[in-house]
Amino acid sequence: MDKQTIIKNILTIYSKFGITQEDIEPLIDESVKEGRSYDSIYFFLQLALTDVCGLDFFWCTSRQMGRALGRTDEEMLEIMKQVDEQVVREEELDKPFRVPVEVGEKFFMDKGE
Repeated sequence: MDKQTIIKNILTIYSKFGITQEDIEPLIDESVKEGRSYDSIYFFLQLALTDVCGLDFFWCTSRQMGRALGRTDEEMLEIMKQVDEQVVREEELDKPFRVPVEVGEKFFMDKGE
């Protein structure tokens, strides 16, 4: 991933909420200066914009989360399965936030309270 890919992907999703390249480019540049990876920047920018735009969640894969958090695909998938089981059990939810798909797995990332 690189800066232009982040900008393209973010604008594809969030431009309909008024987010512009001028809004996100300084955030990306500052994060790079702080030593963050582009994968991490993209993930956490999506998380922040989800909140800013008033959305409840965004889609991401276990691989995207792992790259953002410095974990292997296998480690992240195992962590997410454990969290999924715990959340369903403790919150007495009917449906998990982990959604199996043909090519891998996707997750709802709740913006939190």
